[in-house]
Amino acid sequence: MPARHTHRKRERGDGVRWILHVDADAFFASVEQVLCPELAGKPVIVGGDPDDRSVVASASYEAKAYGVKTAMPLAEARRLCPQAVFLRGKFENYRKMSDRMRGVFYSFTPDIEMASLDEAYLDLTGCKRIYGHPFDAADSIKRAVKDATGLNVSVGVASSRLVAKVASDYAKPNAITCVMPGFEAAFLKPLGLRDLPGVGPRTFERLGRYNFKTIGDLQVISEAVLAAALGPSGQALAERASGRDFSEVEEAAYPKSISRETTFHEDTAERGLVEAMLSYLTERAAGKLRSIGMSARTVTVKLRYSDFSTCHKARSLREPSTHDCDFKGLALVLFDELFTRRMRIRNVGVALSSLAPGMPHQATLFDESGFQRRERLYRGIDSVRERFGFSSILTGRAIELIRHLETDSHGFILRTPSLTQ
Repeated sequence: MPARHTHRKRERGDGVRWILHVDADAFFASVEQVLCPELAGKPVIVGGDPDDRSVVASASYEAKAYGVKTAMPLAEARRLCPQAVFLRGKFENYRKMSDRMRGVFYSFTPDIEMASLDEAYLDLTGCKRIYGHPFDAADSIKRAVKDATGLNVSVGVASSRLVAKVASDYAKPNAITCVMPGFEAAFLKPLGLRDLPGVGPRTFERLGRYNFKTIGDLQVISEAVLAAALGPSGQALAERASGRDFSEVEEAAYPKSISRETTFHEDTAERGLVEAMLSYLTERAAGKLRSIGMSARTVTVKLRYSDFSTCHKARSLREPSTHDCDFKGLALVLFDELFTRRMRIRNVGVALSSLAPGMPHQATLFDESGFQRRERLYRGIDSVRERFGFSSILTGRAIELIRHLETDSHGFILRTPSLTQ
């Protein structure tokens, strides 16, 4: 697990806080173009085979020019851009490229927060004497990322995380937007409501009932009125609309949850197949959990039916665990409670949450046949998989997947390997 930086925040010599949001452009597709130069300049779509009923995970800007968008069905993407190169992608390649980007960020400042594989917040407060104006620092970071990875990034520069995030979206692709202190509200004013972080589909729909269309429309409404219309979230929305955000850039000590999911090659009503996949995904999530030295207490199972309706159910163990058997047992119980419709299943997933460092279980003198034995078992399994690949050991119901899926050193070849790891 990466070390957490606990140093004292730098003094703000000029009284101004400078936050950068760096976001890789079309990350998955761009990585594929870097790794395979023959794809440069061509429309690339990552997500799977176009004959699958999966969705677009990432599209290069050459593909986006034809109207291809993330989460669009691959069949529709092929209709819009039949000449595109369709790829499944590999998560390991994206993780390695993300690690390179993070190394570049750390060469500029120790205060970084990776928001995802392809985006990060950097706090350059007090660094003006080192890097010059923050715009120049952003340009230096862009060039350094390009040199280290071959990727283009867009950068937003502002006095807050929120405005920096909006500014990087505004800068796409491959540019820099710098919002000077005092101009936050003016910058946000003409932008659409969906450009404001925190405005999801439901909030957008509710604001539309009041004929709000731009962020500027929110700026002229009092916080009290927004609070009355939207409840407790109204005041926070008013603050965001004006650009006020005092949250700090902090590297998370550990993730809030670990999840794995995949879409089946064909919708299925075969209960055994779904249970086998759920068991396998749980093993993947638990393996990741142990690799970062964490334990989890809550298990969440997700099902998506062929009509795209989605349901979730969560339940917690009595004690945190790192053991596959604890999580898989509960996951299968939750699946049994969720699988109530006579309809095929399109997608299944599992998430482990309520995370904590280490394993809190206290073994007793007579616990040799229980907890300690399982600890040795999973340490041995993890060791073998680390050396020979995840598919070198398959356990329990996951073995059933051998009849349905091919494997490589990373495990079963799923429809969305770039997302399921």
